[in-house]
Amino acid sequence: MNKKNRFLLINQLRPEFTLDYMLVKGLRNYRIQLLNDYPEMAQWLPEHIFDLDPIWPERMQVKFRGYGVSTPGRFLADNLKTPTDVMYGDISSDQAIAKLQEAKEEEFPYTHVGFSIFVTGYTNFMRTSQAVKAYDPSITTIAGNVGSLFPGTEDYVDLICRGDGVPYLRKLFGESYTRDYSLEIIPAKSKVTINEISLESDLAQLVTKLGCINNCDFCITRQLFDNHFSGSLFTPQQVHDKLVEYRRKIKKDFHIMFCEPQGIVNKNWWYELFDLFNDEPEDYPVIVPTSLVSIKNFDLDRISRSSLRFLGLNVGIESFTQDYAKNLKHSETKQIMKRLTDHGIGVYGTFIIGFDHQTRESIWKEIKRVVDLDIYAITVHNLKILPQTPLWYEFDRTGRLLNVPYDFYYVEGFQAFTHPHFKPGFKDMLPLTYEIYEYIEKERGPQVLSLMEILSNIPNQRKIFKRQIKQYKIMSKQLFPSWKKYLDPSPEQVEKYLSRMGVKRLESYPLITDVY
Repeated sequence: MNKKNRFLLINQLRPEFTLDYMLVKGLRNYRIQLLNDYPEMAQWLPEHIFDLDPIWPERMQVKFRGYGVSTPGRFLADNLKTPTDVMYGDISSDQAIAKLQEAKEEEFPYTHVGFSIFVTGYTNFMRTSQAVKAYDPSITTIAGNVGSLFPGTEDYVDLICRGDGVPYLRKLFGESYTRDYSLEIIPAKSKVTINEISLESDLAQLVTKLGCINNCDFCITRQLFDNHFSGSLFTPQQVHDKLVEYRRKIKKDFHIMFCEPQGIVNKNWWYELFDLFNDEPEDYPVIVPTSLVSIKNFDLDRISRSSLRFLGLNVGIESFTQDYAKNLKHSETKQIMKRLTDHGIGVYGTFIIGFDHQTRESIWKEIKRVVDLDIYAITVHNLKILPQTPLWYEFDRTGRLLNVPYDFYYVEGFQAFTHPHFKPGFKDMLPLTYEIYEYIEKERGPQVLSLMEILSNIPNQRKIFKRQIKQYKIMSKQLFPSWKKYLDPSPEQVEKYLSRMGVKRLESYPLITDVY
């Protein structure tokens, strides 16, 4: 262990500044939170724009991808010999200084402080980095992650890490930077909250690749990793052994999350991994980010015997009218989605609105196509312009970027640039986003309804699936009155909701707690 140095990695994140929080808690609360943190933005926060209630009171809220845990922070710590601690969440500068003082009292002070900067934590980063330097100028400060690429970040830290942080920090701390990466499970949780009742699941997070093979003009991943894609850092055998070992250690069910922009690249790697689980007695559900092109010809029948299974695929659909190499036409996309659903695989699709060519009318045409895909979950984001991407350079050159705190380049519903058809700020994009989600949920019902259908399609049903199907069906019944009352669906939408549950009339609504 390297005793000369001690590293504190701070990952400041505001969980309130998310689309899910905005839709569940309501836009009035969203505005109050923003005003508290950014009083200088009052001119961009007119009250009438936010004068909207939550879409419906019992809307399902999802905290996913390992809430409460810094995945990049844990990955770095697991690959360093230098003693490393991670602070994650809504971390104030006072909390950071208190951590530094605590280490000093232990007579093993921190020599380096790193900031893994999410965009919506940028203002907090500036305050905390200045506080650290005021507390102890001898501490070396380092900036990394997406926010580090904004112009001016170099004024707040001594060093900026661009690219893979593991070899960078190993060199900085005098470690051997060519040794193999360490494969470790990053334990986390996912939480679904409905009607103030929460259901938690254990997550086993893995990082097996760094960077991305795609080069979308809005995405910052290529710039963040200096156009480098690592390929698979570990063999299928290593991943299998680590997961089985973890299962024996914790002795309970968990979901496996691959935390990388493009999880499915080499199909043969995945086929081998599935084959290794053919004789495992337990269930190993996997959630993987991927693209339509990568999953298009995946042999789902070949992997059907395995105890490893795709629980969900996070697919970046992005747009049907903006040309990206990873995407396909709507008709082909729908065929792929149906094939996945028929195999009991849920698809969580992400979609972007606010490209230059889009008008309000054309966006609604695309949204209806997205809903027509019949996937279990859809997230619609307005276009974000992030530093050093092709779009950033184009918009900066033409003077279209707004002069606002960098945090607002990733605040949901805020358009941080001028647009041919939409007014900047919250004025047009926030109400449109609200209307889109109202439409999606009126058409689709709650996500638990879709989850119930997907689980029903899983071959070789196990007791765990039957129990989950029963849970989701009871939840869907319980949510029906609120959904119907607040969203005012058409008779056709009501009929669709009921038919998906396999019932014609709802005469009783068992309590959600009856499941247990």
